[in-house]
Amino acid sequence: MPPIGKQKQYPELDLTVIHAVERGAPKGRKPIEWKLITDLQVRSRAEAIEKLDWYAMRWKIEVFHKIPKSGCKAEDSKLRTADRLANLIALFCILSWRVFWLTMLNRTMPDASPHTALTGTEIRVLDRLVPDPARARRRTLSHYLTKLARLGGYLARAGDPPPGNIVMWRGLSRLTDIQIGVEMGAEECGQLKEAVPHLDSSLLKVFGLSRYRTRHEPGAARSGMAAGNSPAMTRFCKSCGAAPAA
Repeated sequence: MPPIGKQKQYPELDLTVIHAVERGAPKGRKPIEWKLITDLQVRSRAEAIEKLDWYAMRWKIEVFHKIPKSGCKAEDSKLRTADRLANLIALFCILSWRVFWLTMLNRTMPDASPHTALTGTEIRVLDRLVPDPARARRRTLSHYLTKLARLGGYLARAGDPPPGNIVMWRGLSRLTDIQIGVEMGAEECGQLKEAVPHLDSSLLKVFGLSRYRTRHEPGAARSGMAAGNSPAMTRFCKSCGAAPAA
């Protein structure tokens, strides 16, 4: 029955209590015990188990919503219309799904190919940013997702649990920023290959450059943002030993 003051507003509800106790609990730990109340029909054991499976997804749902709220700072957007807020949340949901998906894949499919969840560019950047340990195991999906989490502050010690959503989110954010910076720097530095001659072809691909033309080549042209001889461009080129392109 609803509260006395609201009995005229809300109808009576038929509720079912599902009482479930964990079987085969590990030694030293009390078995999990749930008492769930639902207004859905439960007429068989199979339907009761179905409702328990639904409730078991609650923690994953809570963690998923934590990513756009705490990671993406959706509540700090200050948008004033519902349409704009809906568009922003839709974008954040895609990003949150990927972060949560990477976290779960690391636990359920650790031996899969890294190309299952990461692009070739992301894999090559991770190889350059995060050194492999002395006794590195096979280059599996878990190997690269651990590298990604290390960018977010994960220590990757022998006794540490698998990385969670927070370090995975931070690592993905850093990886994206670094990748964008490398690509912009490669576009603006007209003599990248001459300035750093030891770069191999795989790293050059990471920089997003399929071919290199300097101001000394006939007909050399650069696309995208032209930096000219700005102070920022001069500092960038000095750091790699080259003169800024004209």
